[in-house]
Amino acid sequence: MKSLEYAYDIIRTLRLSGVGSIYEDGSDFVIPHKDGTNLVRVSESSVIINVQSLNDRLTPSKLSKLNTKVSTEDFEAFITELSSLCKIELNHFGVSYYCSNIEDEVKKIKELVGGDELYEEDSGIASTKWLFIGNADDPSKPLFELVLNERSKPVLSSWVPHFQIDIDTSLSSEDLSKLINKHLGEDWIKWSIKIDGLGTPLVMGRLCSIDGLKVYLGIGTNKRSREWHRKEGLRAIPE
Repeated sequence: MKSLEYAYDIIRTLRLSGVGSIYEDGSDFVIPHKDGTNLVRVSESSVIINVQSLNDRLTPSKLSKLNTKVSTEDFEAFITELSSLCKIELNHFGVSYYCSNIEDEVKKIKELVGGDELYEEDSGIASTKWLFIGNADDPSKPLFELVLNERSKPVLSSWVPHFQIDIDTSLSSEDLSKLINKHLGEDWIKWSIKIDGLGTPLVMGRLCSIDGLKVYLGIGTNKRSREWHRKEGLRAIPE
């Protein structure tokens, strides 16, 4: 999976640039259980929860002829300037994929994760679930997100399947947009959350699309609260 190799390189670039909350185990990047053991492991070739690979879920329904990516040099320049302006922390890794029955898939994830480390954030869409796994009791810890999209048959989409990397910053959306326009392009942002009375806490854009598997980067602004998300935005899913 060339997109997964690219995502791995992006995480490594973030780690080498001093981005905090990125945990390593050997050459792999991990999200730990509450007890410190590895819950999620991301390598150049696989995404594994406990001992089960998610690679089959990330296989596109068909290959895309449109292959694009932000160059490593442009991304490094963006992160270098961003880190000179503010502290950056990893909020979460994630994957997005299709499933034919969303409730059955949630049950499978519950069995796979075990314990009390599975949470849901309201997506506002009946056919989409935003699940998070990891230690939400400690807001400093990164999580792993699973975006489940229910559909009887998968299609080649601009969003699904994708690997996601999400970081926190303390920049305003205006200053962040200027930096994004400078390094990644004026049309890079593909989606954002806007809240009346608050502003824009999150923007997201695509870093690459190779053979139908995409890599997206989410960037939090100074309007996003990591603590609020962990304690108020997430609902624990019981075993």
